Amino acid sequence: MNELWAMWGPRVKMRIYPFTYAVYEDVERVMTTLTSYDKDKWAAAWSSIAKPYEEKAAQAEKAGDAQNAEENYLRAYQYYRLARYPTINSDGKKQAYRKSQEMLFKASQFFDFPLERVEIPFTGKTGEGNKIVAYLRLPKKGSAPFPVLVSWGGIDGFKEEQLNDPALAHGLATCAIDGPGVGDSPLTTQRLRGCGKTIRCSLRLDWDECDLGLSSDWSLGLQYWRLLGNQGCPYLQRQNSLRCKSRWTCPLCFRAGLDPKARQRRIPF
Repeated sequence: MNELWAMWGPRVKMRIYPFTYAVYEDVERVMTTLTSYDKDKWAAAWSSIAKPYEEKAAQAEKAGDAQNAEENYLRAYQYYRLARYPTINSDGKKQAYRKSQEMLFKASQFFDFPLERVEIPFTGKTGEGNKIVAYLRLPKKGSAPFPVLVSWGGIDGFKEEQLNDPALAHGLATCAIDGPGVGDSPLTTQRLRGCGKTIRCSLRLDWDECDLGLSSDWSLGLQYWRLLGNQGCPYLQRQNSLRCKSRWTCPLCFRAGLDPKARQRRIPF
């Protein structure tokens, strides 16, 4: 834990992912009192930090103080997000993930571009879900039908972290979804096993069956960002609408994909 805090401390001060809305003293308090990586103890420790901010946000919202309500909801979201970090692999982390979603949506009512939860029909294999949960955000300039940026991440790239404000400011709608085995994705990690190093996921989005208030003749852009491994970029069967594709990673993630020791330092869980 001391080694992790030594690595995380500078990131917290600079508010580098996953500490976008964090307060240094809050993170320091948790990291200097935790003694193990036990999943539920980890979730409980961070959730206890989140709860007071959740209460402050509710009080501010009731008083009509939008600025403080948004700020405290985002801080509560931050710590519930850390409570489920880096993946949802225990009951405590599952509960924290749902709370993080709740806090983000409460904060988003004060955003320039609020979040809207939509469900896209999905036909999966036996045991998989029948819908893709997405977060839709619409720009304020221009008029429908909007070009849309569809984004998702790798194994730690949750849709809650893909707000894409710059795209919205330029007149694009954004649609954030979870990749296989992440968050609310209908595709489980079972789909990813036994596929070797390269994994391709054919993702068919039935736009025409969704009541999203947008034309079915969209211009699509894809943004895929990942942590580790070579999952390949999932692709759409509706290829004729695709206008651009972007795949992001970082030097540390690339190195971690090649160097097991670097991978262990990046994710000690």
